[in-house]
Amino acid sequence: MSVYKKTPSADHYSYDFVWKGRRFSGSTECSDRRAAEAFERREKQRVKSEAASADPTPTMSIDAAVDRYWIEVGQHASEPDLEANLARLVEWIGAATQLSQITNEMVAGLVARRRGEFRHGRPTLGLVSASTVNRSLTMPLRRVLKRASLDWEIPLKELRWSSHILKEPKERVRELTFDEEARLEAVELPEFTDLRRFAQKTGLRSSECLLAWDQVDFGTQKIHVTQKGDDPHSIPMHPEVEKLLRRLWITRDPEQDAVFLYTAQKTRREPRTGREIEAGMRYPITAAGWLTYHRRVCSKAKVADFRRHDERHTSATRLLRSTGNLKAVQKVLGHKSITTTMKYAHINDDDVRAALARQAEDEGARRADHERRKNSHQSPTEGAPAVKKLKRPRSLVG
Repeated sequence: MSVYKKTPSADHYSYDFVWKGRRFSGSTECSDRRAAEAFERREKQRVKSEAASADPTPTMSIDAAVDRYWIEVGQHASEPDLEANLARLVEWIGAATQLSQITNEMVAGLVARRRGEFRHGRPTLGLVSASTVNRSLTMPLRRVLKRASLDWEIPLKELRWSSHILKEPKERVRELTFDEEARLEAVELPEFTDLRRFAQKTGLRSSECLLAWDQVDFGTQKIHVTQKGDDPHSIPMHPEVEKLLRRLWITRDPEQDAVFLYTAQKTRREPRTGREIEAGMRYPITAAGWLTYHRRVCSKAKVADFRRHDERHTSATRLLRSTGNLKAVQKVLGHKSITTTMKYAHINDDDVRAALARQAEDEGARRADHERRKNSHQSPTEGAPAVKKLKRPRSLVG
Protein backbone atom coordinates (compact mmCIF):
# COMPACT_ATOMS: atom_id res chain seq x y z
CA MET A 1 0.00 0.00 0.00
CA SER A 2 1.10 3.55 -0.63
CA VAL A 3 -0.44 5.24 2.42
CA TYR A 4 1.98 7.21 4.52
CA LYS A 5 2.33 10.11 6.95
CA LYS A 6 3.88 13.21 5.52
CA THR A 7 5.59 13.87 8.80
CA PRO A 8 6.03 11.61 11.83
CA SER A 9 3.83 13.96 13.85
CA ALA A 10 1.01 14.11 11.25
CA ASP A 11 -2.41 13.11 12.55
CA HIS A 12 -3.73 11.59 9.27
CA TYR A 13 -2.38 9.22 6.62
CA SER A 14 -2.06 10.34 2.99
CA TYR A 15 -2.42 8.23 -0.20
CA ASP A 16 -0.52 8.37 -3.48
CA PHE A 17 -1.05 6.10 -6.55
CA VAL A 18 -0.86 6.27 -10.36
CA TRP A 19 -3.59 4.97 -12.72
CA LYS A 20 -3.11 5.00 -16.52
CA GLY A 21 -0.41 7.66 -16.32
CA ARG A 22 -2.29 9.96 -13.94
CA ARG A 23 -1.25 10.55 -10.35
CA PHE A 24 -3.82 10.65 -7.55
CA SER A 25 -2.92 11.78 -4.04
CA GLY A 26 -4.44 13.38 -0.95
CA SER A 27 -5.34 12.89 2.66
CA THR A 28 -7.30 9.86 3.81
CA GLU A 29 -8.53 11.78 6.89
CA CYS A 30 -7.79 8.55 8.77
CA SER A 31 -5.45 8.30 11.69
CA ASP A 32 -5.54 4.47 11.68
CA ARG A 33 -3.34 2.80 9.03
CA ARG A 34 -5.80 0.02 8.17
CA ALA A 35 -8.61 2.51 7.80
CA ALA A 36 -6.36 4.62 5.54
CA GLU A 37 -5.55 1.59 3.34
CA ALA A 38 -9.27 0.82 3.02
CA PHE A 39 -9.87 4.46 2.03
CA GLU A 40 -7.18 4.18 -0.67
CA ARG A 41 -8.76 0.99 -2.09
CA ARG A 42 -12.12 2.74 -2.35
CA GLU A 43 -10.47 5.71 -4.05
CA LYS A 44 -8.76 3.47 -6.59
CA GLN A 45 -12.07 1.75 -7.38
CA ARG A 46 -13.76 5.13 -7.85
CA VAL A 47 -11.05 6.27 -10.28
CA LYS A 48 -11.34 3.04 -12.29
CA SER A 49 -15.13 3.31 -12.48
CA GLU A 50 -14.99 6.90 -13.68
CA ALA A 51 -12.41 5.96 -16.31
CA ALA A 52 -14.60 3.13 -17.54
CA SER A 53 -17.67 5.35 -17.88
CA ALA A 54 -15.62 8.00 -19.70
CA ASP A 55 -14.23 5.37 -22.16
CA PRO A 56 -17.26 3.59 -23.71
CA THR A 57 -16.89 0.11 -25.13
CA PRO A 58 -16.06 0.28 -28.86
CA THR A 59 -18.64 -1.26 -31.18
CA MET A 60 -19.28 -1.72 -34.90
CA SER A 61 -22.21 -2.72 -37.10
CA ILE A 62 -22.07 -5.79 -39.34
CA ASP A 63 -22.40 -3.51 -42.37
CA ALA A 64 -19.35 -1.44 -41.36
CA ALA A 65 -17.40 -4.56 -40.43
CA VAL A 66 -18.06 -6.24 -43.79
CA ASP A 67 -17.07 -3.07 -45.66
CA ARG A 68 -13.82 -2.80 -43.73
CA TYR A 69 -13.10 -6.51 -44.13
CA TRP A 70 -13.64 -6.24 -47.88
CA ILE A 71 -11.23 -3.31 -48.16
CA GLU A 72 -8.52 -4.92 -46.04
CA VAL A 73 -8.88 -8.59 -47.03
CA GLY A 74 -11.77 -9.55 -49.27
CA GLN A 75 -10.89 -7.66 -52.45
CA HIS A 76 -7.48 -9.34 -52.49
CA ALA A 77 -8.84 -12.87 -51.96
CA SER A 78 -9.25 -15.44 -54.74
CA GLU A 79 -12.76 -16.56 -53.71
CA PRO A 80 -15.05 -15.74 -56.64
CA ASP A 81 -18.25 -15.72 -54.52
CA LEU A 82 -16.90 -13.91 -51.46
CA GLU A 83 -18.52 -10.55 -52.23
CA ALA A 84 -21.93 -12.16 -52.71
CA ASN A 85 -21.51 -14.21 -49.53
CA LEU A 86 -20.61 -11.12 -47.49
CA ALA A 87 -23.58 -9.25 -48.93
CA ARG A 88 -25.82 -12.14 -47.82
CA LEU A 89 -24.51 -11.81 -44.26
CA VAL A 90 -25.36 -8.11 -44.14
CA GLU A 91 -28.84 -8.69 -45.57
CA TRP A 92 -29.74 -11.60 -43.28
CA ILE A 93 -28.22 -10.24 -40.07
CA GLY A 94 -29.38 -6.67 -40.64
CA ALA A 95 -27.06 -3.85 -41.64
CA ALA A 96 -27.46 -1.94 -38.35
CA THR A 97 -26.94 -5.00 -36.10
CA GLN A 98 -23.93 -4.53 -33.84
CA LEU A 99 -21.25 -7.19 -33.78
CA SER A 100 -21.66 -7.48 -30.02
CA GLN A 101 -25.31 -8.48 -30.61
CA ILE A 102 -24.43 -11.56 -32.67
CA THR A 103 -25.17 -14.61 -30.53
CA ASN A 104 -25.03 -18.38 -30.89
CA GLU A 105 -28.79 -18.43 -31.37
CA MET A 106 -28.53 -15.94 -34.23
CA VAL A 107 -25.78 -17.91 -35.99
CA ALA A 108 -27.73 -21.15 -35.61
CA GLY A 109 -30.72 -19.48 -37.26
CA LEU A 110 -28.57 -18.26 -40.15
CA VAL A 111 -27.19 -21.77 -40.70
CA ALA A 112 -30.68 -23.30 -40.65
CA ARG A 113 -31.93 -20.71 -43.15
CA ARG A 114 -29.05 -21.37 -45.54
CA ARG A 115 -29.49 -25.16 -45.25
CA GLY A 116 -33.10 -24.76 -46.35
CA GLU A 117 -32.22 -23.12 -49.67
CA PHE A 118 -32.15 -24.95 -53.00
CA ARG A 119 -29.08 -25.16 -55.18
CA HIS A 120 -29.14 -22.24 -57.65
CA GLY A 121 -32.68 -21.58 -56.44
CA ARG A 122 -34.03 -24.63 -58.30
CA PRO A 123 -35.96 -27.27 -56.28
CA THR A 124 -35.12 -29.95 -58.85
CA LEU A 125 -31.42 -29.70 -57.89
CA GLY A 126 -32.06 -30.34 -54.20
CA LEU A 127 -30.89 -28.46 -51.11
CA VAL A 128 -27.45 -26.91 -50.82
CA SER A 129 -24.77 -29.16 -49.33
CA ALA A 130 -23.18 -28.85 -45.91
CA SER A 131 -19.92 -27.74 -47.50
CA THR A 132 -21.76 -24.97 -49.35
CA VAL A 133 -23.30 -23.75 -46.09
CA ASN A 134 -19.90 -23.70 -44.42
CA ARG A 135 -18.12 -22.04 -47.32
CA SER A 136 -20.77 -19.45 -48.16
CA LEU A 137 -22.00 -18.43 -44.69
CA THR A 138 -20.38 -19.80 -41.54
CA MET A 139 -16.72 -19.45 -42.54
CA PRO A 140 -17.01 -15.88 -43.95
CA LEU A 141 -18.86 -14.75 -40.82
CA ARG A 142 -16.23 -16.31 -38.56
CA ARG A 143 -13.42 -14.61 -40.49
CA VAL A 144 -15.09 -11.19 -40.24
CA LEU A 145 -15.72 -11.55 -36.49
CA LYS A 146 -12.23 -12.90 -35.84
CA ARG A 147 -10.64 -9.91 -37.58
CA ALA A 148 -12.94 -7.53 -35.71
CA SER A 149 -11.94 -9.06 -32.38
CA LEU A 150 -8.19 -9.50 -32.90
CA ASP A 151 -7.28 -6.64 -35.23
CA TRP A 152 -9.92 -4.00 -34.55
CA GLU A 153 -10.27 -4.79 -30.81
CA ILE A 154 -14.07 -4.95 -30.88
CA PRO A 155 -15.42 -6.88 -27.85
CA LEU A 156 -17.68 -9.74 -28.99
CA LYS A 157 -19.71 -12.51 -27.45
CA GLU A 158 -17.97 -15.88 -27.38
CA LEU A 159 -19.43 -18.14 -30.07
CA ARG A 160 -19.27 -21.94 -30.26
CA TRP A 161 -18.18 -22.32 -33.86
CA SER A 162 -17.76 -26.08 -33.50
CA SER A 163 -21.53 -26.40 -33.18
CA HIS A 164 -22.26 -24.13 -36.16
CA ILE A 165 -19.86 -25.59 -38.73
CA LEU A 166 -21.62 -28.52 -40.37
CA LYS A 167 -19.99 -31.91 -40.75
CA GLU A 168 -19.01 -32.45 -44.36
CA PRO A 169 -18.88 -35.80 -46.14
CA LYS A 170 -15.50 -37.37 -46.71
CA GLU A 171 -13.64 -36.46 -49.85
CA ARG A 172 -15.17 -38.22 -52.83
CA VAL A 173 -12.82 -40.60 -54.63
CA ARG A 174 -14.27 -41.86 -57.93
CA GLU A 175 -12.38 -42.70 -61.09
CA LEU A 176 -13.83 -44.36 -64.15
CA THR A 177 -12.26 -47.79 -64.60
CA PHE A 178 -11.33 -49.15 -68.02
CA ASP A 179 -13.98 -51.88 -67.73
CA GLU A 180 -16.65 -49.26 -66.97
CA GLU A 181 -15.41 -47.14 -69.84
CA ALA A 182 -15.80 -50.09 -72.22
CA ARG A 183 -19.34 -50.74 -70.99
CA LEU A 184 -20.28 -47.10 -71.56
CA GLU A 185 -18.86 -47.11 -75.07
CA ALA A 186 -20.90 -50.21 -75.88
CA VAL A 187 -24.23 -48.46 -75.24
CA GLU A 188 -23.52 -44.75 -75.88
CA LEU A 189 -24.57 -42.82 -78.95
CA PRO A 190 -21.43 -41.78 -80.88
CA GLU A 191 -22.07 -38.05 -80.33
CA PHE A 192 -22.15 -38.49 -76.56
CA THR A 193 -19.11 -40.76 -76.63
CA ASP A 194 -17.20 -37.91 -78.30
CA LEU A 195 -18.34 -35.47 -75.60
CA ARG A 196 -17.46 -37.83 -72.75
CA ARG A 197 -14.01 -38.54 -74.17
CA PHE A 198 -13.44 -34.82 -74.68
CA ALA A 199 -14.33 -34.15 -71.02
CA GLN A 200 -12.13 -37.03 -69.90
CA LYS A 201 -9.09 -35.90 -71.89
CA THR A 202 -9.32 -32.16 -71.11
CA GLY A 203 -10.42 -32.21 -67.46
CA LEU A 204 -12.79 -29.32 -68.15
CA ARG A 205 -15.95 -28.85 -66.11
CA SER A 206 -19.13 -30.06 -67.74
CA SER A 207 -20.33 -26.50 -68.37
CA GLU A 208 -16.99 -25.68 -70.04
CA CYS A 209 -17.11 -28.69 -72.37
CA LEU A 210 -20.07 -27.40 -74.40
CA LEU A 211 -17.86 -25.33 -76.70
CA ALA A 212 -18.53 -23.00 -79.58
CA TRP A 213 -16.17 -23.17 -82.55
CA ASP A 214 -14.68 -19.74 -81.82
CA GLN A 215 -13.22 -21.25 -78.62
CA VAL A 216 -11.19 -23.77 -80.61
CA ASP A 217 -7.88 -22.48 -82.01
CA PHE A 218 -6.27 -25.02 -84.31
CA GLY A 219 -3.44 -22.58 -85.08
CA THR A 220 -2.10 -22.50 -81.52
CA GLN A 221 -3.63 -25.88 -80.69
CA LYS A 222 -5.42 -24.43 -77.68
CA ILE A 223 -8.94 -24.47 -76.26
CA HIS A 224 -10.19 -21.28 -74.61
CA VAL A 225 -12.90 -21.36 -71.94
CA THR A 226 -14.23 -19.14 -69.16
CA GLN A 227 -14.04 -20.74 -65.74
CA LYS A 228 -15.86 -20.02 -62.49
CA GLY A 229 -15.47 -16.40 -61.45
CA ASP A 230 -15.31 -15.35 -65.14
CA ASP A 231 -11.61 -16.25 -65.27
CA PRO A 232 -10.27 -16.98 -68.78
CA HIS A 233 -8.49 -20.31 -69.08
CA SER A 234 -6.66 -21.98 -71.95
CA ILE A 235 -5.37 -25.53 -72.25
CA PRO A 236 -3.22 -27.14 -74.97
CA MET A 237 -4.96 -29.73 -77.11
CA HIS A 238 -4.35 -33.36 -76.26
CA PRO A 239 -3.41 -35.21 -79.49
CA GLU A 240 -6.59 -37.30 -79.30
CA VAL A 241 -8.63 -34.15 -78.61
CA GLU A 242 -7.18 -32.40 -81.65
CA LYS A 243 -7.99 -35.42 -83.81
CA LEU A 244 -11.53 -35.50 -82.43
CA LEU A 245 -12.13 -31.77 -82.96
CA ARG A 246 -10.76 -31.84 -86.51
CA ARG A 247 -13.13 -34.70 -87.35
CA LEU A 248 -16.07 -32.75 -85.90
CA TRP A 249 -14.96 -29.64 -87.79
CA ILE A 250 -15.05 -31.49 -91.11
CA THR A 251 -18.56 -32.85 -90.41
CA ARG A 252 -19.89 -29.71 -88.70
CA ASP A 253 -23.26 -28.17 -89.51
CA PRO A 254 -22.55 -24.72 -91.02
CA GLU A 255 -25.74 -23.38 -89.45
CA GLN A 256 -24.69 -24.44 -85.94
CA ASP A 257 -21.96 -22.73 -83.91
CA ALA A 258 -21.83 -25.45 -81.24
CA VAL A 259 -19.07 -28.04 -81.42
CA PHE A 260 -20.98 -30.97 -79.97
CA LEU A 261 -24.24 -31.83 -81.72
CA TYR A 262 -26.56 -34.82 -81.53
CA THR A 263 -28.99 -36.31 -84.02
CA ALA A 264 -32.58 -36.42 -82.79
CA GLN A 265 -33.93 -39.96 -82.69
CA LYS A 266 -37.60 -38.99 -82.80
CA THR A 267 -39.82 -35.95 -83.23
CA ARG A 268 -40.86 -34.39 -79.94
CA ARG A 269 -41.44 -31.11 -78.14
CA GLU A 270 -39.06 -29.99 -75.40
CA PRO A 271 -41.10 -29.58 -72.18
CA ARG A 272 -39.02 -26.70 -70.82
CA THR A 273 -38.59 -24.54 -73.93
CA GLY A 274 -41.49 -25.72 -76.05
CA ARG A 275 -39.11 -26.09 -79.00
CA GLU A 276 -40.05 -28.62 -81.69
CA ILE A 277 -37.38 -31.31 -82.22
CA GLU A 278 -37.50 -33.12 -85.57
CA ALA A 279 -36.20 -36.65 -86.01
CA GLY A 280 -33.01 -36.84 -88.06
CA MET A 281 -32.05 -33.18 -87.45
CA ARG A 282 -28.90 -32.22 -85.53
CA TYR A 283 -29.06 -29.98 -82.45
CA PRO A 284 -26.53 -28.66 -79.92
CA ILE A 285 -26.11 -30.82 -76.83
CA THR A 286 -27.31 -28.84 -73.79
CA ALA A 287 -26.17 -29.14 -70.19
CA ALA A 288 -29.56 -30.48 -69.07
CA GLY A 289 -29.72 -32.90 -71.99
CA TRP A 290 -26.22 -34.19 -71.32
CA LEU A 291 -27.00 -34.72 -67.63
CA THR A 292 -30.18 -36.65 -68.41
CA TYR A 293 -28.42 -38.80 -70.99
CA HIS A 294 -25.48 -39.42 -68.64
CA ARG A 295 -27.79 -40.81 -65.96
CA ARG A 296 -29.62 -43.04 -68.41
CA VAL A 297 -26.52 -44.44 -70.07
CA CYS A 298 -24.78 -45.13 -66.74
CA SER A 299 -27.83 -47.06 -65.61
CA LYS A 300 -27.94 -48.98 -68.88
CA ALA A 301 -24.20 -49.78 -68.73
CA LYS A 302 -24.47 -50.68 -65.02
CA VAL A 303 -21.89 -48.06 -64.03
CA ALA A 304 -22.91 -47.16 -60.49
CA ASP A 305 -22.17 -43.99 -58.52
CA PHE A 306 -20.48 -42.20 -61.41
CA ARG A 307 -21.32 -38.51 -61.64
CA ARG A 308 -20.65 -36.37 -64.64
CA HIS A 309 -18.13 -34.29 -62.66
CA ASP A 310 -16.19 -37.50 -61.94
CA GLU A 311 -14.85 -37.26 -65.50
CA ARG A 312 -12.79 -34.33 -64.23
CA HIS A 313 -11.46 -36.45 -61.36
CA THR A 314 -10.65 -39.24 -63.80
CA SER A 315 -8.73 -36.85 -66.05
CA ALA A 316 -6.69 -35.40 -63.16
CA THR A 317 -5.87 -38.80 -61.68
CA ARG A 318 -4.75 -40.35 -64.97
CA LEU A 319 -2.63 -37.32 -65.84
CA LEU A 320 -0.91 -37.37 -62.46
CA ARG A 321 -0.35 -41.12 -62.67
CA SER A 322 1.28 -40.88 -66.10
CA THR A 323 3.44 -37.80 -65.41
CA GLY A 324 3.88 -37.55 -61.64
CA ASN A 325 3.68 -33.77 -62.17
CA LEU A 326 1.10 -32.19 -59.85
CA LYS A 327 1.83 -28.68 -61.19
CA ALA A 328 0.93 -29.83 -64.70
CA VAL A 329 -2.37 -31.18 -63.38
CA GLN A 330 -3.02 -27.85 -61.65
CA LYS A 331 -2.36 -26.01 -64.92
CA VAL A 332 -4.73 -28.22 -66.89
CA LEU A 333 -7.53 -27.96 -64.32
CA GLY A 334 -7.03 -24.22 -63.93
CA HIS A 335 -6.82 -24.20 -60.13
CA LYS A 336 -5.34 -21.18 -58.36
CA SER A 337 -4.29 -23.32 -55.40
CA ILE A 338 -2.48 -26.63 -55.69
CA THR A 339 -4.31 -27.71 -52.53
CA THR A 340 -7.51 -27.83 -54.59
CA THR A 341 -5.75 -29.88 -57.25
CA MET A 342 -4.68 -32.46 -54.67
CA LYS A 343 -8.36 -33.16 -53.94
CA TYR A 344 -8.90 -34.15 -57.57
CA ALA A 345 -5.84 -36.36 -58.03
CA HIS A 346 -6.24 -39.67 -56.24
CA ILE A 347 -4.34 -42.94 -56.11
CA ASN A 348 -5.82 -46.42 -55.97
CA ASP A 349 -4.52 -49.82 -54.83
CA ASP A 350 -2.82 -50.44 -58.18
CA ASP A 351 -0.90 -47.16 -57.82
CA VAL A 352 0.24 -48.13 -54.32
CA ARG A 353 1.22 -51.62 -55.48
CA ALA A 354 3.24 -50.18 -58.38
CA ALA A 355 4.92 -47.68 -56.07
CA LEU A 356 5.94 -50.45 -53.66
CA ALA A 357 7.28 -52.53 -56.53
CA ARG A 358 9.36 -49.58 -57.73
CA GLN A 359 10.64 -49.09 -54.19
CA ALA A 360 11.73 -52.74 -53.93
CA GLU A 361 13.39 -52.55 -57.35
CA ASP A 362 15.19 -49.35 -56.42
CA GLU A 363 16.39 -50.71 -53.08
CA GLY A 364 17.68 -53.88 -54.76
CA ALA A 365 19.58 -51.87 -57.37
CA ARG A 366 21.07 -49.56 -54.73
CA ARG A 367 22.08 -52.50 -52.52
CA ALA A 368 23.80 -54.28 -55.44
CA ASP A 369 25.59 -51.06 -56.39
CA HIS A 370 26.74 -50.61 -52.78
CA GLU A 371 28.15 -54.14 -52.62
CA ARG A 372 29.89 -53.69 -55.96
CA ARG A 373 31.58 -50.46 -54.86
CA LYS A 374 32.56 -51.95 -51.50
CA ASN A 375 34.16 -54.97 -53.13
CA SER A 376 36.01 -52.89 -55.72
CA HIS A 377 37.81 -50.94 -52.96
CA GLN A 378 39.04 -54.03 -51.09
CA SER A 379 42.75 -54.96 -51.33
CA PRO A 380 43.63 -58.44 -52.75
CA THR A 381 44.42 -59.78 -49.27
CA GLU A 382 41.54 -58.01 -47.59
CA GLY A 383 39.15 -60.48 -46.14
CA ALA A 384 41.72 -63.30 -46.00
CA PRO A 385 42.54 -64.91 -42.64
CA ALA A 386 45.05 -62.88 -40.63
CA VAL A 387 48.64 -64.32 -40.52
CA LYS A 388 50.52 -63.93 -37.27
CA LYS A 389 53.77 -62.03 -37.82
CA LEU A 390 56.84 -63.70 -36.22
CA LYS A 391 59.24 -61.59 -34.24
CA ARG A 392 62.76 -61.32 -35.72
CA PRO A 393 65.34 -62.90 -33.36
CA ARG A 394 67.87 -60.55 -31.83
CA SER A 395 71.43 -60.82 -33.12
CA LEU A 396 73.81 -62.70 -30.83
CA VAL A 397 76.61 -60.41 -31.85
CA GLY A 398 76.97 -57.08 -30.01
